[in-house]
Amino acid sequence: MNRLFDKLIVLTCCLVGASRLPVDAALVAALCLSVALSACVETLRDSAQLRGSGIASLAFIAASIFVPALVPFAPLALYDAARGFDRESPSPLLGRSTLFMVAVAAHLCSGNLSAETIALSTVFAFAATLLSVRTTQVEREYARNATVHDNLQERALLLEAKKATGLPIVTEIMSTDNVEMFEMCVDVIQVGARNMQNFDLLKQLGKTSKPILLKRGLSSTIEEWLMSAEYIMAGGNHRVILCERGIRTFETYTRNTLDLSAVLAVKQLSHLPVVVDPSHACGKAWMVERMSLAAVAAGADGLIIEVHNDPPHALCDGAQSITPAQFDTLMGRLTALAPCVGREL
Repeated sequence: MNRLFDKLIVLTCCLVGASRLPVDAALVAALCLSVALSACVETLRDSAQLRGSGIASLAFIAASIFVPALVPFAPLALYDAARGFDRESPSPLLGRSTLFMVAVAAHLCSGNLSAETIALSTVFAFAATLLSVRTTQVEREYARNATVHDNLQERALLLEAKKATGLPIVTEIMSTDNVEMFEMCVDVIQVGARNMQNFDLLKQLGKTSKPILLKRGLSSTIEEWLMSAEYIMAGGNHRVILCERGIRTFETYTRNTLDLSAVLAVKQLSHLPVVVDPSHACGKAWMVERMSLAAVAAGADGLIIEVHNDPPHALCDGAQSITPAQFDTLMGRLTALAPCVGREL
């Protein structure tokens, strides 16, 4: 909404500047083109589309060098060009501003536009740029505040769940922005497969005191997996738990391919405990029991098993979730198996 009000103000200023020119087809076309271009920018969301709109605004400003009727409406294009302005890389905005100054200088020298029109357009262009930069800063501050608010809500929910159940909390971290919150209210911090090589995140987690559950990446080798653990431990946190959750292969019948040989390899190559996640590895509930038994036999130190009271209606991962009754049966069989393979539960 802030952008809409800003553009109405800028468009009004453009019309004031254009009022000094005779109303003809070129002026009307310039007005329609500038409004259409600016309206299109407001419908764009992703970065690739915004880059495309930046090229369009650049073309509009460049064309104003040769078409005098475009000059009064250049402030609207400059407003869009300043969208997402970054102080560390101001070159795109400076380039468009320079083009605009070339345009007004060319028309001033040629006499195509009056000095009054050029002066008004220049002042409005400068004001539009500042207005856009200010709005960008406000939007970023609003986004930061919204993130803080969401983090506080998530923290409250986690603490409420812990208080109600008395259970420790294991949850996945997605960003370095959440490290401080996780350290305050989470018992074990999980690093998902897609963040296994997010080295900035791993370095930050190395500075925490919480145990880290490090899942193996989708296509990571055992060496890469262990090197990611080294990133955490190099920061001083040696409380790392590895998790084999299946890797991506050419097989499509199962969600992933459970690599139980990795359990043996990791125990041979490191001192770190390793747990197995048969639920994510197979993606099929009927496979979970046998894969769990195999994981214990292979030497896994723990299991991550998805349990849901009503798997067919689960909001996510229902196909790989077993029921509480099935889980109870599984635990009985694991208890019976463990002594046979020299393990204890």
